Formats: sequence, C-alpha cells, structure tokens
Amino acid sequence: MRRGGALLALATALLAAGCGTGGISNSGDSSAGKDLFLAKCAGCHTLADAGSHGNQGPNLDDAFSYSRHQGFKEVIDANPGMKIVKETFTDWSFGPAGKQANDILNSNTKVDGIWTSGIDYVVVDALKKAGQEKVPVIGADNNKFLEQLQGGAPGAAVTNPAAIGGVGTAIALDALNGKNPPKKTTLTPEVWDMDSAADKIKEFYDPKLPPTYSSQMIVDPYTTYTKDQLTGCQGPK
Repeated sequence: MRRGGALLALATALLAAGCGTGGISNSGDSSAGKDLFLAKCAGCHTLADAGSHGNQGPNLDDAFSYSRHQGFKEVIDANPGMKIVKETFTDWSFGPAGKQANDILNSNTKVDGIWTSGIDYVVVDALKKAGQEKVPVIGADNNKFLEQLQGGAPGAAVTNPAAIGGVGTAIALDALNGKNPPKKTTLTPEVWDMDSAADKIKEFYDPKLPPTYSSQMIVDPYTTYTKDQLTGCQGPK
C-alpha cells in the first residue's frame, strides 16, 4: 500500500458484558471456574479458552477490538498523506460487512487499500466481485483470509488470536490464586504477508476449519490447551 492513498476502514466496536455468577470468589480454581463459565455463560458467549461458541452475547475474545482500532487511528494521524475516504461500523458481523463493502465499491469511491479489524475475507470477496482484486486488504488471522492470501489476494494478516481471551483468563486465575501477576501484560502481534511470512500463513491455515476460525490458537506461556483440544471443544485433561 502506498504511503499516500485513499483508505477504506471497516471497523468494529468494543463490546463488554458480564455473566451472573452469584458473586466474586476470594480463591481461584481454574477447573471449577471453567465449569462455572460453561454452565452459566457458554451458551451465549464465545471464549476460546473454554471452547465455547455462543453467539447471543458479545464475543469475549474480541474484548480488545477498541484498542486495535485506536492503534489504527494513531497510525493514520502519523501519516497525513493517507486519507480515509470511508469508515463503517460492522459490529463484527461478516454478512453486513460484505454488503457494506459491496455498496462502497459500487459507489465509484476510489479506494487504494482497505483496513479491517478482522472482517476480512468477505471484503476480499467484494473486491473480486467488483473487479478490484488488486486492492490490498489488511485483516486478521481468520482461516479463510489466510487461504485468500495464499491464492494471490494482496494484503496482510495481523495476528489477532481469539485465544487472547485465554490469556486474560490465565492472568485472572493467577491473581485469584495470589500469584500477583503484572498489572499490565503486552502481547505483540505478528504481521503475515506472502512476501515475508508465507511459511507462517501456510503453517496456520487449516482447510478443515471454518472460515472465521482464528488460526493462531496458542499463546505461550498462557494457554494450556492443544490445537486438537480447542478445535474439538475439549478442555485440558
């Protein structure tokens, strides 16, 4: 993507929610906590570390969407030659995002690049439909997007593992168990494109998984499950 150009931003919003667990515990038990989450919360919420895929309540693995969006804004402010020609709210929904991308691309708006905070593969599909396959897309490590990058779609995937929810859970359990973890934990994402990280894209893409699956599933040293346990909706033994 050129340093100066017209940029379309498809953004999501921060969502937060709480589950009624009957109070705050003064001691931590990871096994009991997971059982409680599965019993009380998993039906509505997605949380990778618990292997839950509820879709009625907010996706708890997306709790850092706002921070990603703010980071994007800071980069734009630091590069005044790059102009945002359109910004939309997708609510982390792939169907509406695809329609929004189609509408914008069909409005004769000139777009040199598209940034998404994770709604990526439907945007690549929209570009193909509009005959603008050469426009690069910045997305997350969604399984389908990695397939598209391997197939020649220009752009890059920024690792945004849903397992970040497992990181937060692990830190919270350490705190409950009196281990006094650091108050701030910084995780550094990776940027994968076919020029510099083709091996990573090939390694993490899995044709057996759904298109929206976050492909980087393990965050060392925090998560304690294997890929097979996660994809099989099984907790650690």
